[in-house]
Amino acid sequence: VQPDKSQKTQNFNVTDKSGRKVIGTNLATTLRVNRDGTQFEILADRQRNNYETCLNSWGNIFTSDNDDDGNRGSRVIWVMEGGTYGYRTPGSPRHWGEDVPGNVPKLVGTGNGSPCGIMAYEGALLKDFTDTLFEAEAGTRQINAFPVTRAGAAFRTEAKVLLASDDPWFRPVDMTAAPDGSVFVADWYDAGVGGHAFRDQTTGRIYRVAPQAETAIQFPKPDFSSVEGAIQALGSP
Repeated sequence: VQPDKSQKTQNFNVTDKSGRKVIGTNLATTLRVNRDGTQFEILADRQRNNYETCLNSWGNIFTSDNDDDGNRGSRVIWVMEGGTYGYRTPGSPRHWGEDVPGNVPKLVGTGNGSPCGIMAYEGALLKDFTDTLFEAEAGTRQINAFPVTRAGAAFRTEAKVLLASDDPWFRPVDMTAAPDGSVFVADWYDAGVGGHAFRDQTTGRIYRVAPQAETAIQFPKPDFSSVEGAIQALGSP
């Protein structure tokens, strides 16, 4: 990456393994590239401080974007290919112009906080949360839940909470689904959050979230030897 110092907003200049040259603004972007370093491209730009990006089974992309310098601007966005998301919008006097025409609207605003990891949950074990985005929010000490439904060419959601704690050291930073649909939550477990406000580098916790009756992890055993079994395996979230 070679910044273009002649520009007021510095650019990045990348040549991928296939010789393709890509130039973009030095602002938060969502990028895509093959594992071998070819076909590097910019999917969307002008995000603020994107922490993590996730995919659902249909290839739709969602990002946890953190934050607007304490101005209640944390958000989750659906990443539309070619979309721009309002940070330092050209022609706008505000540095956060997401409502200026031409910008893609956010999926949901989450206010102040320190949103971290995000995942698309498609399992059936947590039956009230199938087709939901889970977002780890270290600042407010909770796992946000945003059920996603298709609305026209985009998506809609509402804000819910999977779990929360009044423990001031509870700082969830990421989560992932197990094969049976239960969810593991990584807890940074620290009294401080934001910037370099951490106080502890030796303590951490991992939680498993599942219905109370599900005490052991169940591993699916697909039958790949039959057509029916293969189809069932392909349908597994």
